[in-house]
Amino acid sequence: MSPVEAKPASTLLALRDTSTEQGSEMQVFMIVRHKKIDFASGALVFPGGKVDESDFGEIRKYCIGQEKYNDTELSLRVSAIRETFEESGLIFARYENEDNYIQDNGTAELQEYRKAINAREITFSEFVQKEKLQLAVDELVRFSHWVTPEMVPKRFDTHFYITPAIAGQEATPDGHESVDAIWIEANEAIRKGEAGELTIILPTKMNLQKLGENSSVAGAIERLKSETIKTILPWMEVIDNQKMICLPPDAGFAVHQFPMEALKKA
Repeated sequence: MSPVEAKPASTLLALRDTSTEQGSEMQVFMIVRHKKIDFASGALVFPGGKVDESDFGEIRKYCIGQEKYNDTELSLRVSAIRETFEESGLIFARYENEDNYIQDNGTAELQEYRKAINAREITFSEFVQKEKLQLAVDELVRFSHWVTPEMVPKRFDTHFYITPAIAGQEATPDGHESVDAIWIEANEAIRKGEAGELTIILPTKMNLQKLGENSSVAGAIERLKSETIKTILPWMEVIDNQKMICLPPDAGFAVHQFPMEALKKA
């Protein structure tokens, strides 16, 4: 049987530098998915989802630096921004003729639009066009690219991006797809996952591992400027009579073979 086609999807890692009792650290925004969601239910993930038809077309006119991207790449960036707004309320955009990005995302008007979009009463594209927003697609930096293994019945071709968080904005879960919203240091998230305090699926854990190699937002972005993003398509092998999920050895991870159950949680 041929594998199911992987649907285009994108994910956004919003980053911020913050001060703690131990000093400064870089945190990433994450959400806890509702347990009734059919993919990664109850897991700690980055906001994201599959590309929507409305992420193409007219919305191009409302994207900053849109001329640099073909339709496919632009739709992935729009999708990342859209999904983040739907799931967290964070909005990476500015109003037309304004130089600064939106600082206060908690206005009644934006909250009503968010509710309407999540209720499918209006599309994100219609919202952007009506409010004459300019989406910060050019502020997104490609971080990684994962494709769901071929033996999995529900597959995604997911592009991960990072971007600096916008000061002044506050995140809130939508109560449907996301039930909690947190800012957390990457290695701390991994520790909590390994301790059983959080549910973290394998791609999320590996991306957190990669992110945790950086200590600041500027450093993470600068590092990516010279990095070639490799497509990671895990596969299954039987090794020593045990089913293992394997990652490409040249993907940059210290460990690239995991027990099959690691695909579901870490």
